[in-house]
Amino acid sequence: MVSADGRDGSVKVRQGNELYATVLAPGETVKHALQPERHAYVQVARGSVTLNGNKLATGDGAAISQEKALELTGVEDAEVLLFDLA
Repeated sequence: MVSADGRDGSVKVRQGNELYATVLAPGETVKHALQPERHAYVQVARGSVTLNGNKLATGDGAAISQEKALELTGVEDAEVLLFDLA
């Protein structure tokens, strides 16, 4: 949705942050690699997911540091935002 360079039709921002959105059905999985020194914040807008094995439900958020990769798997139909932060 948002990136520093406007790639793939995303909105261009003049910061080192990126915003991704996904819709997951039960059992669907997406992965996101985090570069060294990067952090992430995940917000579950609807439904429930597991984030690296930890369950999150509607309204839950998670701040992530010192991880190399994130894996989100749908438990219930879900809408999730992932902020990749400097």
